[in-house]
Amino acid sequence: MVIAMRRGIVFAALGALALLTGAPSAIAAQSATDDLNPPPPTFLTCTIVGEGTICSGTRERVEEPVDTGIVCGDGAEAFHIFDQGVEHQRLTIWYDGEGNIERVLNHERWTSASWSNPLTRAAVPYTQSNIITTDFAVAGDFNSATETTVGELIFTDPQTGRKVLRTVGRSVLDPEDGRVLFLAGKQPFFSGEPSLFEGLCAAVASQQNDKQRRRQPRRLMQ
Repeated sequence: MVIAMRRGIVFAALGALALLTGAPSAIAAQSATDDLNPPPPTFLTCTIVGEGTICSGTRERVEEPVDTGIVCGDGAEAFHIFDQGVEHQRLTIWYDGEGNIERVLNHERWTSASWSNPLTRAAVPYTQSNIITTDFAVAGDFNSATETTVGELIFTDPQTGRKVLRTVGRSVLDPEDGRVLFLAGKQPFFSGEPSLFEGLCAAVASQQNDKQRRRQPRRLMQ
């Protein structure tokens, strides 16, 4: 089995900073958003509190199938794993008195989510819940930010009910370059060890093989 790893997959792919990079301009009618750096996403409502500003809001986002970068199997038997699901997000951003970003708190939960082989539609569902906090040592300076994620991600084989992959714990990253500053708990996505994904790959492959067998015509009895 060969697995091409990519950092974080679903677990960190939508960290708080990713929401702010290239965010659309704030609604002009909301004076609390004037001169905020960077402008908050437009689904947030902003309120001036003391000398600073707090922006918060919720949304749902459907993620269509996207390649995770993980490949299961070898040669002709190899297949890419795709991810999809529905993200339920609650986001809060704090700005200082000069309008510079100080902190981001992102609660996210995923439902109707799975990893799959889109060619065969074989899939393994997962549940996920994260709290992602981004703190700026210097307000407005993205080079000074650290991103802390705590939560749980569990994949379950739909045929056996067995948990085939689990991520749980805490990670601290440099969100600019993805450098790992601290890890605690069970964190297979940061291990670089392909064997940790064998159970998940086997679960998808077994469904794939079952579907292939069901498509084969039955032999007539002699």
